Amino acid sequence: MFEKIKRVGDQLGREIGRAWDNVSEGWRELVRRSGDALTRFTRRSSGSAGEASALPATSSWGVLAGEIEETKRELVVRIEVPGMDKADLDVVVQGDRLVVSGEKRAAREEESDGFHFSERAYGCFQRIVPLPRQADPDSARASYENGVLTVRLKKSGGETRRRLPIA
Repeated sequence: MFEKIKRVGDQLGREIGRAWDNVSEGWRELVRRSGDALTRFTRRSSGSAGEASALPATSSWGVLAGEIEETKRELVVRIEVPGMDKADLDVVVQGDRLVVSGEKRAAREEESDGFHFSERAYGCFQRIVPLPRQADPDSARASYENGVLTVRLKKSGGETRRRLPIA
């Protein structure tokens, strides 16, 4: 009887080990694929205590997925920032980095009885996108449409800084 229980215990241990390996592999793949897209959202510290408690309990992490396309003359960076107004975004070209920051605010309806679940992140964020080469900040142009921020930068060798207006 003891041997049978030991065999079942050993088999159970192996199965739990395999399950844990699968979960671990999934997390590693998620981290690998998300890269820098995983962004921390923080609550603004200057807001009133009532303002913070009025927000739903949400994740403090969100994914701002993006891509960089390189052509012969320019770099085109696209970052998904859905649910935001362009006035809430700040875009700075700094050497070989594009820095996108802003604040995503929660829209609340007064008649809501609460959330059953919320996977959306709200608050202030900053996303730094490493560029594959230096870009000319004076030629940079930013636009925002359908939740996608697009920044076009001509390639260059200089390192300067410029804040971009969003069209």
